Amino acid sequence: MFRYEIALDGTGATAVPVLYRSETGGIDLAGGTFAHAGQGVPGWQAVARGIEDLQVQYGMGSSTAWVDTPGTVASAADFGNMVRECG
Repeated sequence: MFRYEIALDGTGATAVPVLYRSETGGIDLAGGTFAHAGQGVPGWQAVARGIEDLQVQYGMGSSTAWVDTPGTVASAADFGNMVRECG
């Protein structure tokens, strides 16, 4: 389960938005705890810095249409609302 998050690197006027990626979904496999990107915890990798104009669309379930906001997954078997690709 991959997870992507945008978080600021730095504080105040020097803060830069960064796209982070986690191969474990942000979960520490040793302890089972979750942490968001940009909190200085292991498991997150910076993918791109300075992404102020990043635009993402999602391919959902079996639909061929792209949407700006992903659906809410209500259960593990709710495949129609699972993100299958980003572009």
